[in-house]
Amino acid sequence: MPVADSNFWAGELSMRSSRLERTVQTEYLLVQEQELQYCRDVEIFYVFNCVIEVLTKLAAAMKKTRRPVNETR
Repeated sequence: MPVADSNFWAGELSMRSSRLERTVQTEYLLVQEQELQYCRDVEIFYVFNCVIEVLTKLAAAMKKTRRPVNETR
């Protein structure tokens, strides 16, 4: 194999290796971003459920303490 061919293939291999490394890094960052978004979604869902639970308990407590409309003071 001539030296020129050897240098060409070494350069080609280096370029492809760099491209593959960038692709892997990009994919890794995309996966991390998706995992972070999932965690945010789970946190939002949890907070939303807590708010619903508090409002449900508040409505039940208000229903128990509400006076009938006909009752005089």
